[in-house]
This record gives sequence, C-alpha cells and structure tokens, in this order.
Amino acid sequence: IEVMSILDSLFAIQPFIHVDKVHIFDGTFNKTGDQVKFFKYTRNVAVHFMNNDDYRTVAEHPVHRKASLNYLLALRFLLNAYPTADAYLILEDDVLFDPDAPWILWRALTYAMKQTDFFVIDGYVRGPMRQGNVDEGEDVLLSFHERCCSQAFLLSPKAARTGLPAIEQSLNGSIPYLPLDLLLSSSLLQHDTFHWYAAKHCWVQHIGKPYLGLGP
Repeated sequence: IEVMSILDSLFAIQPFIHVDKVHIFDGTFNKTGDQVKFFKYTRNVAVHFMNNDDYRTVAEHPVHRKASLNYLLALRFLLNAYPTADAYLILEDDVLFDPDAPWILWRALTYAMKQTDFFVIDGYVRGPMRQGNVDEGEDVLLSFHERCCSQAFLLSPKAARTGLPAIEQSLNGSIPYLPLDLLLSSSLLQHDTFHWYAAKHCWVQHIGKPYLGLGP
C-alpha cells in the first residue's frame, strides 16, 4: 500500500517533479523480502537487494542500525547513478503521501535551491493536522536546528556526499554509533554553509500517525 501511494503521488500526471524511478532497498537476508520482490516487475520501480555480507554486519543489531546501513547503500547508489540530480528524496517504507505532495515538494526544493546547494529538508514534521488545501502564499520552509526524523528526507547531492563518511564511520565503529536522524543532525550542522529546513507542510504521513489529517 505504501509503495502504491508513492507511485500514485509521484508518477501521476503532474508538472512539478520529474521522477526517474522509485528505488527500493530491501534489507533482508538472502533476498527474501516478501513484499518488495514483486516490484521488480514494475517498470517504475527498481529493487536493490542487500548483499549478505553487508547484512551480517548489522544482523545482531537493533532495527535503527539496519536502517542506517540501508541509507548508506541508497546514498552510495544515488550519488553514482544520479550525480547531477537537484536532490534525492529518501523515504522509509511506512509513509503515505499528501495528495498535493508533488506541488509541496516542488515549492520546498525551489526555495532551498535558491539559497544553497548544501541542504536537507525534513518532510515529516509532527505539526498540526492538515486542514484543506495549502495556501499558495504561505511560507514554504522553517529553519530547523534540532533533531530530525528519518521518515522523509529531501537532500542535495552535496549533503549526501558530506553525510556519507559519518554514516560509514558510525557503522564501522570509528565514531560512536547514533541513529541516522541524530547522526546527520549532529554532523551536517557542524558545517557553517549547511542549511537544514523543516517543511511547514509535510508531504508524508507516517503510518498510524495522522499528522496530515489523512486518517489513521
């Protein structure tokens, strides 16, 4: 259901966001993902199964560490496959999109790119429930300098390249391990030219947490 929400929202006829593919990074051993394996037959979806050697490095750790490894693998792939993209939209697997997500994303990305090429936008903010359509004249983004949430990131290639070493070091033990949201917050905000934003109107809803007013 969640992946279909992504496809319906981002591949529908809309003039705002060009999406090449949805890349799904499955984090199971021996490529046994019960759900994602079916999407390899969908032309708009590319499934990437985890190498077993990679899986073994996090097999005995909590789910947050497995998620950090998946983010690492995803960012490595995206930087190699789409080095000149405006931004990468990184999602966890339990999100539903706001019906106006492409428009909200376009406004947020357009605003951020006018300011800098070094940014992360947090698209899942525990704010008030959505009430009707978003006013076109309202502010797009809020400055954000605290911990984020890894449900939905929109990040520039420069932010992805800069964040990769911290994720690698956190996973290999070179620095103390932190969950991905805290790790990115603490590492990227050390750079004076980096901008972290929170979307005033978030474009995803976390399953079971109806912050967008889309129902439970």
